[in-house]
Amino acid sequence: MNRREALKLIRTKLEEGSSKQQVYEELLPVFHSSSALLSCLAMVPEPKKRQKYMVLNIMFFCLLLYCATTRFIYGIVFFGTLSFWLLPLSLLFPALSAFFAIMVLNFRGDWYRSIGFFTGLNLFFSIVLNEPFRKTEGLMPINELLFSLLPVAIIMFLSYYLSFKVFPEYKLFGPLIPERLGIKT
Repeated sequence: MNRREALKLIRTKLEEGSSKQQVYEELLPVFHSSSALLSCLAMVPEPKKRQKYMVLNIMFFCLLLYCATTRFIYGIVFFGTLSFWLLPLSLLFPALSAFFAIMVLNFRGDWYRSIGFFTGLNLFFSIVLNEPFRKTEGLMPINELLFSLLPVAIIMFLSYYLSFKVFPEYKLFGPLIPERLGIKT
């Protein structure tokens, strides 16, 4: 059984009302390792948590799509002024944002903190290395703040908030903490 099939089966079993302990005991004989099964169980939230945080997750998804779209437009303008042959590079960051958006839409718990980390790096470099910010002596142009930095800051906040609320089994940076799943192995 591969990882994708296991995630679908776990989600189905949890929606049918089984506990994570029951799902673990049922899938352990057919799964190749206990640690991989625990990792898959941590990636799938309980249906109650999924329903409770669905609106925030959809907002998060929409913001990621907004960032992908704006990065694509900025990339076309930037690379188009340099050379026609550089235009495919304008798809690099939007493709990454679209990939993250798909993972968020599917409630894949192992990606939320990574998204927060990369978004924090993006925010840092946008502020520190951006030439217009230095020309205005610390004051940001309002359109840059509202349409570029504010959505990125909200994405960073939502990624960590949802990660800690829906997927508390993971460390801030790093792997799963099996004891937090509450499953007796």
